[in-house]
Amino acid sequence: MIGEATLAMLYVPLFFYLFDKLNERSESKKKPPTHVENLLTAASSIHLEGE
Repeated sequence: MIGEATLAMLYVPLFFYLFDKLNERSESKKKPPTHVENLLTAASSIHLEGE
């Protein structure tokens, strides 16, 4: 009984955390990059090519 309660206290919050992170990842994949993010990506690739 004590072991079951301990497992519940450990794993239930862990599942909520994991599901929240998976939800954040799926939302970020749906959102297209903003104009500023595109500029930063282009600037970093130009900088890397110059080295």
